[in-house]
Amino acid sequence: MSDSVKLIFLANSKSPHVHHWIEILAGEASITIVDICRKAESVATAPHVQIVTPLPSWSANLHMVLQYILLGLWMRLYFRDAGHLQVHNASGFGLAGLVSGHNFSLVVYGSEIYGIQKRSLFYKELIGAILRRSTLILVSSSAMIREVKRLKIDADKIIHFSNGVADKFSSNSVPRNGNSLTWVVNRRVHPHYNTRELLIAFLAYLDASDRRGRLIVMEGDSDKGYYKQLRNEFGAQKGVDFIDGFLSQQQLIKILDTADFCISVPDSDQLSSSILEGAARGSIPVLNNLAAYDEIHEIGIYIDEKVSVQSLQEMFVTTAAITDEDMAQASLKCINFIKSKFSIKSVRSIYLTALTKI
Repeated sequence: MSDSVKLIFLANSKSPHVHHWIEILAGEASITIVDICRKAESVATAPHVQIVTPLPSWSANLHMVLQYILLGLWMRLYFRDAGHLQVHNASGFGLAGLVSGHNFSLVVYGSEIYGIQKRSLFYKELIGAILRRSTLILVSSSAMIREVKRLKIDADKIIHFSNGVADKFSSNSVPRNGNSLTWVVNRRVHPHYNTRELLIAFLAYLDASDRRGRLIVMEGDSDKGYYKQLRNEFGAQKGVDFIDGFLSQQQLIKILDTADFCISVPDSDQLSSSILEGAARGSIPVLNNLAAYDEIHEIGIYIDEKVSVQSLQEMFVTTAAITDEDMAQASLKCINFIKSKFSIKSVRSIYLTALTKI
């Protein structure tokens, strides 16, 4: 594939996941992102990327479902650009892809599939229709393969690979803070990721015996209302730092380099590049015990019990008790593990090979 080959993303141009896909395909394709109207500026910018928001500005005030339907109708009526269409997330842009009538590959996200059995019959049928309509389904964990197959989807069109780690995150060794332990939450601020429970547990850990430490919560692509609520409630608490807005890669790397531990404890998940990026900088992953994380089991610290304030408080106590020597060894192990198994070059090769089979 060369720069003359075009890819069209139906996607959130503000999403860090989409930005990572742009990095994966840099030098291999030109990309047009077709998005609904956003009230904040996009972060997915690069020389080989164009962002198109065809809907009128007033559409941003409509219900999200209506926005996706309108975007799909626009694609059906007006979009004639040559290139492969890739849809990012089934439950949102997947609806736009379905309405558009175009063929598309589909990048599925964890929460929209893992929780499907608890959703309405209409939701299940809609997601099933979107999955069946896709020509390729791109997943980042073996656990997701099993869930997609349970929906009676043809296994031959499921492609499994991790999104890998951008070269900029590669490290040989990282000097840590040294003065106090630092945990960072490098995941979306949202109830699904148990952010409130983490904050309550961290403060309980600090209060228990005058312990020291720092918990960093980054806004990124958060649920805005939830983030604002948590910031108002916990922002003034000692030891808690909220980092507003989107961060550049260099800003993110700087924060990860101060973090001893990188926390990811959602109710369900795929293997997120956010976890891999933290580990690449030597920040030890602290994880919920999910099947999606099996591929990095040898470098993670796991919460075996159901995620709760109590189990998270115990996690803070346990991780804080790790000696400096053991922490340094674990940090270096993370760096070497990511380098050996999650190269972005291998991801690029798998994806481009899959496209040739469509």
